[in-house]
This record gives sequence, C-alpha cells and structure tokens, in this order.
Amino acid sequence: MLLRWLLFLLIPCFATMSHCSTDADDAGLARAASDIATDRPDAPGEDEGFDPVDVTPRWLNFKPVDVRVEGDHAFFTAGDGLHIFDITDPSYPVRIKFVEAPGSWGGLEVTGGYAYVPSGIDCFRIIDIDPIDSAHVVGSVELPEAARLVAVSGDRAYVTCGNPVGGTSGNVVDSLQVIDISDSESPRVLGSVATASSARRVAAAGDYAYVATDSAIEIFRIDRSGSPELVRTVSVQSVEDFRLSGGYGYVAYYRGLIVVDLRSIESEPAQYAFEIPESSYSLAVRNDRLCITGTESDENGRWYNCLKVVNIENPESPAVEGSFVLPCYPRGAIEVADDRAYIVDMYTGLRIIDIGYPPYMTILGTCPTTGSSMRAAVAGDYAYLAKYSGLAIVDIREPENAQLAGSVEIPGEVVDVTAEGEYAYALAQSSLEIVHVAAPKRAHIEKSVEIPLWPETPVTMAGGYAYITYQSGLIVVDVDPPDSAHVLQGVNMPPNISRVFVAGEYAFASTRDQETQESRLLALRINLPESLDIVASLDRPWTVIGVDESGEFGFVSDIRYWEDPCWQVGRPDANYFIGTIKIDPTARDSIWNLAEAERHDEDSILASIDFSGFPKAIPIVGGYAYVLGSGPYVVGQGTDLNIIDLDPPESMHLAGTFSLDLMGFSDIEVSVGYAYIVGGDGLLIYKLR
Repeated sequence: MLLRWLLFLLIPCFATMSHCSTDADDAGLARAASDIATDRPDAPGEDEGFDPVDVTPRWLNFKPVDVRVEGDHAFFTAGDGLHIFDITDPSYPVRIKFVEAPGSWGGLEVTGGYAYVPSGIDCFRIIDIDPIDSAHVVGSVELPEAARLVAVSGDRAYVTCGNPVGGTSGNVVDSLQVIDISDSESPRVLGSVATASSARRVAAAGDYAYVATDSAIEIFRIDRSGSPELVRTVSVQSVEDFRLSGGYGYVAYYRGLIVVDLRSIESEPAQYAFEIPESSYSLAVRNDRLCITGTESDENGRWYNCLKVVNIENPESPAVEGSFVLPCYPRGAIEVADDRAYIVDMYTGLRIIDIGYPPYMTILGTCPTTGSSMRAAVAGDYAYLAKYSGLAIVDIREPENAQLAGSVEIPGEVVDVTAEGEYAYALAQSSLEIVHVAAPKRAHIEKSVEIPLWPETPVTMAGGYAYITYQSGLIVVDVDPPDSAHVLQGVNMPPNISRVFVAGEYAFASTRDQETQESRLLALRINLPESLDIVASLDRPWTVIGVDESGEFGFVSDIRYWEDPCWQVGRPDANYFIGTIKIDPTARDSIWNLAEAERHDEDSILASIDFSGFPKAIPIVGGYAYVLGSGPYVVGQGTDLNIIDLDPPESMHLAGTFSLDLMGFSDIEVSVGYAYIVGGDGLLIYKLR
C-alpha cells in the first residue's frame, strides 16, 4: 500500500490515483449531490453572476519542510514563510504567528532570538522572533543562486546555494556562502566556495563548515575573513541526512546509520556502519541520544515506517533503546527537544512523539496539513478532508480566514468522507469509521465498522444508513445510533454497482457488465432494514450522477470512469454530456415507464449539455451542478469550472464557465456561496459570487 501511495503522489494525475480501478469508478462524481433546494441559497442575484475568486488564506495549506523547537514553540519553514506554533499542549499545537517569507522551501535555524531562513528565490532572510507576537523580517541579503540549507555558528551563517531539484530531498549546489550575521539588519556575504552536487545538510562547528552531499561530506576551513577552503572530502554512500555532534558525523543512508569520526581531519576519518534501521531517511541528535526514522521489515517480509531512539554515549557502538511504528511516511525533517521527537511529513503534517522512555513511546499530538487531501465534505461550520492518515478538520465559519481546527488518526488509507450533524463518516480500506466531531479539538473515533472489501465509490448517507459499493455489490451500514452501527445482512446487489443516490423511498444507481462493458440504470425500493429491492432496470450507456431532492428528476452522463482516466493522457479531450431524465418509478412518463418506441436516447433525455475534458467531481447544490473538469494531469492545460442551472431540470442550461488556476485537484464541495477544492496542494477556497 505504501508503494501505491507513493506512486499516487509522484505522478501528475494525483487527483484520481487513489480511486482509479477497473470498476465504474464514479468516485469523482457528484458528492452529497441530491439536494436541489427550493430557496436556491447559492443562486446569484438578478443583476449578478457567478465570478469565482480564490480567497484561500495563504497560511492554510501548511506543508512543513523543516522544523526547529525552542522552549514552548515550534518553528517551521513551509514554502510561503515561517510558521510558529505554540506547543505548550503537545496534544493540540496552535499556530500563533505567520511571517511571510516566499521561497522558504528548505532548511531553518533558530537561535538567539532569530530565525534564519534561506529562500529558493535567491536570498537569505533573518527574522526577529523576540517577542514572537511581533515576529518580522529584519534583514536579508541577495545570493547568486537559490538558497536551501543553513547552519549557524557564532556570528556566521553558512548557506548552500544552487538550482533546486527534487523538492526537499536535496539541491544541486553551486556554492557555500559564508554570511556575517553580527548585524541582523544588514547581513553580508564574506566569502563563498564551489561545492559538489545534491546537498542534503550543512553543519558548522568552530572554524569548520560541513556540507553533506549525496555521496560525501565536504569539510571547509573558514579563515578569519570568512573565506572558505576545502580541506577534506569524506566519501559516504547514499546520504539521506547528516548531523554533527561531539566531533562525530551521523549519516542516515539507504542501509541505516553511518558514524564518521571527524575529531581530526588530518587523516582519513574512520567510519562505522550499522543497520539502524534497515533503511533510514532523517535523523536528529540531542546530547547522547539520536533519533532516526526509516523503514524496516517484519518476520513476514512486510515493510513498515519506524522511529528508533539510539544511545550514542559511545558513538562507535550505538545501542537502540526503543523502536516505534510510525503511521506516516517520514521523509521530512526530525527535531529532538527534551523528551520529544518532532517528525515532519509534508503530506500529513507534524507528529509529536514522547521518547522519554524509549521502550514505550507514544504520540502526544499532531499538527495536520491540508496537503495531499483526496476527498472533502462540508457540514455546517467545518470542512472535513480525507487524507492518507486520517481526517483534517478545517474551521470555515469565515472562509477567507479558514483555520485548521483538529485532526483524527485513522488506520488505513481514507478514501472518502461525508459528514452529518455531530459525526463524520470516513471510508477507509476495510472499514467505515464513525468520528465524533462535535468538538474538533477532541474529535475521536466512536465506532469502527468492518467492511469486507476495498470500497469502490464514495459513501452515501441517507435516512440513518450508509450505502457503500464495492466490486461485488453493495453494503448497507445502519449508523443510527452511531455507537452501535453495524452492517445489515441480506442486502444483495448486482456486482460492479456505482454510487447509490437516495431520494425519498427510492435509490438510484448504475451497474456494468464486466464482460460486455454495457451499463444499466437501476431503481431500488428502500425497505430497510429488511431489504433493498430492484424495481426497475434499463439498458442505458449512462452513469447516474445525481438525483433531485424530490426524486422526480435524475442527472446522467455517458462518462465511463472504468476506462481508467489516470493513464489515458488523451482523455481530457474526450466529449461527454450531462443530461436530465424523469427518474421517478411511479411517474408514467419516467424513463422506466416510457413505451419501447419512446425509449430512444434522444426522446428520454429532456435536456443536455455537451462538454469536453474529463470531470473529476460534479456536486449538485442549491439548484446548480458544479462540473469541475478538464485535464489537470496534462501539462499546460487548465481547469474549468462549469456551473449548470438546474431550475427547472427539464430545461437546464449553462450559467457560466470559468477557468481556475489550479492543477492536481481531486474533489470539490460547494456550500453557502463557496467552493472548496482539494488535492495535492491542500484546500483551496473560491468565493462563487
């Protein structure tokens, strides 16, 4: 599953990966899309139209890169600037300050009341953080290339510069810059020296600076004027991370840990290699304790992520004191302060782990990020984002000032979420997790209901039941009351059924023949908890994407999601339609009850609109359908938001088409005049009028 997730993150078609399957995958189709309201709360006034404007708070999509801890505060670089959190209560870190510093994609140092931040847009900044509530940039200096990594020793900063590659995994280095920071308001470059490529970390001690590259540690002597000179290169294979402490260099590499004796550089330093863990990513040293993250395999050959605490009183013979299985992919930085480890994962956020007694480590708290969200649900004052590791909860009472409000860890990959009242329903690999979210800070799983197979489509909530489809049919979970939720027995459905849409006493869906690829429309009479009965079935090459609240009209499309759009680069140019049909089984003129001669497609479709591009989501809210589509996984191709006026459904028409500056989206939710779009970049908020 880890490999599947990594592939999901690396390819440009990020938004569809976790839901691409051989089934009729309408995971990107209409969300909670069955509520064409009579008061049309999202409709513009007579003299105004839709005009989507990006109002996302710049600090919302927090993707931590590096972290430093001082006292009760954690400091992060996160691309857009410096984020400062109060960690007095580690179970609930609170962001208290943001300092804008564009291009902060790399390292960070915090010391003496200042934060030192290199910028990927060719400069180096000094931020005064004393007092924190008035933190601000006090000085900066231009550099010849993009800056990524920094170390501070005394009144000098050592910054690596070059053309960045590979995100946080390293940068192509052209030079090491020595900067005088004795005057924080006027830092100046003292000297520079050419360096090797792919820097992983820079460190400094006394008159020496150490640049760890992919395959070596370069040691530079710094003279009084600040001019660096290369004095030794120590070959080390496959460096992932590097720390300097007590005259020893500690290297995380693909086979574990290497300890290099750097107390004397007159001769080739001795090296000691240890498989701690089997493969390592990042490390941190504090006093006689080293924390290192990586992966290991169990006795069955299954790989898992882990944190190891290592005693390095004798650096040449390190001893593992404890090991902890991590519920994240720990490729980011790690910091150790007091008895806590702070582990950064730019996709899931920060985890704070109590390492005071290494044999029994525990997670104290998390600081989630909205990045790499797959699905979204909006209910009341909150948006709920489905992520690989659980749920992130965002306070949207003031959308332009949205803030992270809480998070919940959920075992297994979360593929969908919906919310009603005090509960969020997270659909995971093999379970439906019912999460009590009345108090977001204390949100917790109240009930976990096992389901037998990987779900194929979003979960539908209606009338106290959850409808979950998978390759072999349909599962219905009774969620009322939530604390005694259970799977209903005896509900049998055809295989390869699409998402179910509920309106009144009926449910509607599509199904597909696996051999012929032919589609059928289904109407189901709801007689739960006893049964769901198919009362009508009709061959049609359509997929149901929504039903109006009354159940009189349905909305269909000829989108063929099971053709796997992830890999078909040409699919964004495909044409498809969205049409209206009479779907009420009790109506004489419904699609089911038309005479055979009247069942031609052109007669049974009341109104339709043709589109090009490939839609990812089609929520239907307040009398409008919001068609978010086009080709975000094709370089240079933008994203269109098409808004369809569905009132009246039999003469629906296009209310507007808007080009949005976003890529890699995976879901859209619409509520009270705002569109909430999620994907690899996190949560984006658009005001619709």
